[in-house]
Amino acid sequence: MVVKFYFDLMSQPSRAVYLFLKINDIPFEDCRVELFKGEHKTEEFSQINPMQAVPAIEDDGFILTECSAILKYLAHKNYKADRAHWYPTVAKQRAQIDEYLSWHHGNTREKTNKPFILWMLEPLITGNKVNKEALPQAHDELEKMT
Repeated sequence: MVVKFYFDLMSQPSRAVYLFLKINDIPFEDCRVELFKGEHKTEEFSQINPMQAVPAIEDDGFILTECSAILKYLAHKNYKADRAHWYPTVAKQRAQIDEYLSWHHGNTREKTNKPFILWMLEPLITGNKVNKEALPQAHDELEKMT
């Protein structure tokens, strides 16, 4: 049975899980949840995730939400020696991955979301053109992270 993956590619955490699934050739059932249509607020989806957020997965009746938990689960479940770099079995190496995943949500995510929001979301939502003056600053902030 393949994993059911509930997501919307407008969601950065959904994109992270989506890319992990694709890069690692992990089969999944595409269960799109369109956030702009409010599908995450439906009774049906609330049974999958009472917090009404994407991403979420269902694996043979086991439901898991939150991006980093899903990534860890998928890495462990689909472990192969050539994929050990994703979530190593050595405790200190794994702790470094866990450290980054804990830090990521409040730091990296904000900086990587800003260009996406300026380039894609704001024009889509407002109908206005891309704010080309704000975009370079967002890229500069992102560059400071590297």
